[in-house]
Amino acid sequence: MDHFAGLLAPMAHQAMRDAPRHQQDWVLTSPPLQGLPCGANLVCRAAYGMIAKALPPGMTLRLDAMQIQGSRKPIDSEADFKGYNDYSKHDLKTRQHFHLARDQPARYDLSNFAGRRVIFVNDINVTGTQLAVITKLLDGAGVERLDVLLIVNVERPIGRTFPQIESEINASSLAGLPDFIAFLRDGEFEATGKLISRLLSHDPDELAAIFDALRPSGRRVLHRAILQEGLYGGRFFKERMQVVERAVLEE
Repeated sequence: MDHFAGLLAPMAHQAMRDAPRHQQDWVLTSPPLQGLPCGANLVCRAAYGMIAKALPPGMTLRLDAMQIQGSRKPIDSEADFKGYNDYSKHDLKTRQHFHLARDQPARYDLSNFAGRRVIFVNDINVTGTQLAVITKLLDGAGVERLDVLLIVNVERPIGRTFPQIESEINASSLAGLPDFIAFLRDGEFEATGKLISRLLSHDPDELAAIFDALRPSGRRVLHRAILQEGLYGGRFFKERMQVVERAVLEE
């Protein structure tokens, strides 16, 4: 995360230095947060630490995660889980429906954004669907101006024609179960919503094999992350959650 934050932070500094003198109050944000962070949330947090150390004179910078208020509804069907877990594989129309269903009932406290310059950090822009939702949301909050920093920006005609390219990028380094187990066992990471959804996409036997390969501390980290995500406490994931809880209790 620090690598990508280090690439984006100088661009944020440049935008702040180039701003008119009357625009002194800034907010750094990323995709709305509920449950576990996504990769872009982690990059944004790391970038904030870098930017805040060298603010231009007279400027203020806040980090606001756009926390979605309220509890989450547990996933209760294969279709719901597929819609959530396979977002990056969806076509443009399905993505638009996903955001419509998720974002319309969402509630936010956007008081920090009114009248301020905002920098929105994201890892990838493929179809522009999420960026359009964020732009509408923050325009409604009364931001002075919205700037966007991206790690990967797919050309609009390509992204809208081949939106599944996002899934190929996400899965490029962890192709199969052995690679995934090795990453969880040996890697250094902070659990994200995407990592946990991938973990729980495995059937109970595979899930047992994953937890058997982990150290006790790794099992506890993943168990806490699953609970924090708030999506897996219903009947649909009951058998898989029993596997996880047994693995933690058997340490």
